[in-house]
Amino acid sequence: MAKSEEEYIENYFRKLIVNGKKVITENPDKLSIIELENLSYEIMNRINEINSGLGYETRKVEKPPILISKERRISLFVDFIDWYDIVETPSYDVYKYVLENYPLNRCTRILCVGDGENSHLGRKLAMKGYQVVCVDPVAKKEFSSNRNKNNQERKANGNLHVVQGEFFDISEDMINWADLIVGSKIPCCAESLIGLNKTAVFNISENAEVHNMRFKGKKINSSKQLKLEIMKCKGVRVERTLEEHTNREKLLFICNEREYGEVDGKEEH
Repeated sequence: MAKSEEEYIENYFRKLIVNGKKVITENPDKLSIIELENLSYEIMNRINEINSGLGYETRKVEKPPILISKERRISLFVDFIDWYDIVETPSYDVYKYVLENYPLNRCTRILCVGDGENSHLGRKLAMKGYQVVCVDPVAKKEFSSNRNKNNQERKANGNLHVVQGEFFDISEDMINWADLIVGSKIPCCAESLIGLNKTAVFNISENAEVHNMRFKGKKINSSKQLKLEIMKCKGVRVERTLEEHTNREKLLFICNEREYGEVDGKEEH
């Protein structure tokens, strides 16, 4: 293996172990005992896979007494990876862009679209001091009040409110309220975000949701086609980065971006 690959695997392995221990005590996503057992099982399996690939001894892992579906177990692991920033997920890419380009002195109110069951992107932004509203039909509403924040979240001046619902159905007042709209892996919302007179930052997924959807009346059959159609739209700028280790290109779409000091098209005084 190349040195960079060795370093990547070592760093990934270390984060799995360190954060695998933390997730049990912190339980940031408020998982049930059964879910925690299955998550621990999945983490240990991933650690064993790395050890096996490196020729090291593996550790026997007992299956949890009550198994949930394999799909759910993998979903828990993906959420674990995302929350602890073990790898740079699409959610992390949006989060990093907001922190670097929309600091609190420029932007305080963020509407987070399609943030998933556990509102990771919105919760992380709230921990940095932003006022955040998350909208997703599968979101857990218990993340929406201050009393349910963990100790780290309580230290922040930000706030989080979660709305269970489709972005298309929410009040126009929420859009008007926001300084910025963000979304991660949201192909079906792309056309709506581009059409708003509001700055929006988002990326799209590679999953099956992209296939057989329509964008501006045109049938979409792949994420590559959707990305190309988005890039043709007026007011869209593309931020290109390379994925760590694989060097695969990642795209962020920034729509209707305004200059510093602008609010709803008018300069601040």
